[in-house]
Amino acid sequence: MASLARQTRPAFCRCTARTRRSITTNATDAASRLLDTFAGKDVVRKQLLDSNQLQRLSLTLNRKELHPGIDISSEAPAQGTPLPPGYHLVYFTPVGVESELGMDGTDKTFNAGAPFTRRMWAGGKMQFVEGTSLKAGEMVEEWTRLVGATPKKSRSGDEMVLVDVEKEFWGRDGLVVKDQRQVFVRVEAIQPG
Repeated sequence: MASLARQTRPAFCRCTARTRRSITTNATDAASRLLDTFAGKDVVRKQLLDSNQLQRLSLTLNRKELHPGIDISSEAPAQGTPLPPGYHLVYFTPVGVESELGMDGTDKTFNAGAPFTRRMWAGGKMQFVEGTSLKAGEMVEEWTRLVGATPKKSRSGDEMVLVDVEKEFWGRDGLVVKDQRQVFVRVEAIQPG
């Protein structure tokens, strides 16, 4: 099967290799290193949108009907069932062993590197393309790119980096979801000993 995204957008670098980052001691250097590493590169992953995973998320959210009249309490939704808005979040979880994940269990690809290892959610926005949907049983591509990395200071004067990432989800309908995320990465808090 040809790349779904190639049908409607130019091919970019498929950057999937993990990079080793040396220890960076200040936010300006950490932000520069991120920008240098990921400038103009997309990380592309593919995943089959499994109906069982969709069912489990819906039931965890106490929703026995995925859509009006579609009871999924005892059986996973049929192939081709549209995902409700936001349900894409249960897919494209990090792939790898525990030692390759961040302290909070997330993918470290766009983290700033030590000592900036503590992630804090800063904000985000999702845009859903009208007339399209991701569907159960569909092979989908997630295109992730670094939009920005900006050195900042907290109220207490501690250095941190604001990391802006944009994810696009492409299915048979073309672009379906644009998911923009911002996180602060800070120096890990020292535990009193």
